[in-house]
Amino acid sequence: MQGFGSSSEQIEDARVVISELVGNSVRHAQPLPDGTILISWRVDSRGLQVSVTDGGSPTRARKVNASSAALAGRGIAIVDSLAVLWWEENTRSRATVHAILATA
Repeated sequence: MQGFGSSSEQIEDARVVISELVGNSVRHAQPLPDGTILISWRVDSRGLQVSVTDGGSPTRARKVNASSAALAGRGIAIVDSLAVLWWEENTRSRATVHAILATA
């Protein structure tokens, strides 16, 4: 991830955000028509943008106030705490959650 920064903390934050978004996709959404989930990233002036696209779900991604002892429900709260900004885009056949992580 050249241009994103070299600190191991930044790389770990990106790994955690991608992991949470993929986990949410697997648990709560349908795959894309070809049976896959699309993971993408790019570096721009705002930072590192990571995106996970799937076939959509009846519900939208949202932050919930799950207790620290809860076994589930903290994924978007974790993304929210690590990302500068996150949002979801939906169409009839797909949903994409994007998150921007700050650069050094």
